[in-house]
Amino acid sequence: MGAAHLQRGVFMSETQRFNLPLIAAAQAQKHITHNEALIRLDRLMHLALVSRSLITPPTAQEGEAYLVPNGASGVWAGADGQLAFYEQGSWIFTSPVIGQTAFVQDEGCHLIFDGTSWLLPETPTTSETVLAQGALGARSWHKVIEADLSNLSGGSVTAPGLIPNRAIVMCVSTRTSEMVQGASSYDCGILGKQTNLVAIWVLLLAAAISE
Repeated sequence: MGAAHLQRGVFMSETQRFNLPLIAAAQAQKHITHNEALIRLDRLMHLALVSRSLITPPTAQEGEAYLVPNGASGVWAGADGQLAFYEQGSWIFTSPVIGQTAFVQDEGCHLIFDGTSWLLPETPTTSETVLAQGALGARSWHKVIEADLSNLSGGSVTAPGLIPNRAIVMCVSTRTSEMVQGASSYDCGILGKQTNLVAIWVLLLAAAISE
């Protein structure tokens, strides 16, 4: 059945991204082409993959989808990297497109196709995240600051420069990683301005205390 679409002087029978069939002018039985396009969309939109690690084609249920791994066998042989859909008792293969996303059910993760590989969504790789920014450069940002204090002695220890000027502190946490001698608790706050930052009173576990 012929279907065509005129774009920049070139007749096209399918869309460029998902290869959906297009209905031609004065085409007979338009419902066939229309239904085929809906079926392809149903396969590819909000893609849910049962698995991406099975080498041997499973006994699948109608409508299930899989990502064929390298070295697959049986009817999946030669379909490495393609999406396999089980429909009406047979497998239909489709190549993924750049930017396509999928949820892998047996791993519980989302993936993004970059044109070559399926990747996990990017996570922040720095300790600073911009929350909002104005046209003239003013910005509000969230930053995680850490410090490792060791070889401590005396009644108090100062960690200078941790809190930037004019910063709003959302939370403070501490962690004791070595044996503590002669103390059962400690405070964490701003030296001399304890009312500006709610002090944290930490009860040390007995296992971390050496009297």
